[in-house]
Amino acid sequence: MAEFFDGVNIKPMKCGGLDRAAELAVRADALDLRVMLGCMSESSLGCGTMAQLASEAQILDLDGPWLLKNDPWEGLRVEHGGLVLEHGCGVGIEPRSRLPYSDA
Repeated sequence: MAEFFDGVNIKPMKCGGLDRAAELAVRADALDLRVMLGCMSESSLGCGTMAQLASEAQILDLDGPWLLKNDPWEGLRVEHGGLVLEHGCGVGIEPRSRLPYSDA
């Protein structure tokens, strides 16, 4: 079917996680298909994890955290149109000490 498409949109929640997303990106590249890393309503943890595959993609659409009112994670931000992981350990995402917009 690759001859009928220009690319694929890989979403971690739909494909089974980071390992499977990496496999799909490699396969798409082998088929000369463009790769877009996308998301649904993932938190910063999901999108920060997916950002680890950024070098395998031509398009990033990892805006899920900005669609959530109470993202329980921090460490991912947008700067000059690019994703920035603020922390250096692991995937660069850490739990928030307090949820935004919470009463606690």
